[in-house]
Amino acid sequence: MSKGIKILFVLILFIIVIEMFSVTYAVDGSIQGWAKDFDEKGAGGQGNGNMDAPIQTIAGILSGIGVFGVVIVGSILGIQYMIGSASDQAKIKESLIPYAVGSIIVMGAVGIFNAVIGALNNSGI
Repeated sequence: MSKGIKILFVLILFIIVIEMFSVTYAVDGSIQGWAKDFDEKGAGGQGNGNMDAPIQTIAGILSGIGVFGVVIVGSILGIQYMIGSASDQAKIKESLIPYAVGSIIVMGAVGIFNAVIGALNNSGI
């Protein structure tokens, strides 16, 4: 290894160790009490505070499934491209456009869903 890589490795290791043993003073009883009070005041007047958590959970699960599917299909296409013959590689290149469009649709749907939920939460509906 070159000297620069060794120094960079030691520096990254040092930063990781410091972050593991750093102490934070942000968890103070007064701060927690203020945040809990703020949260209770916000959820108390609207009557739909109980629906936010399930919707966010479902959104997280669906977006996770979508991202997982995009990654798995991309990995399969990449492996097939690496081990395929020239004609197989040409077929895989043709399938990259639908893959890219599908990936954009999946990510766009997740973004649109999150935007709609955020707008509905802010409007008080």
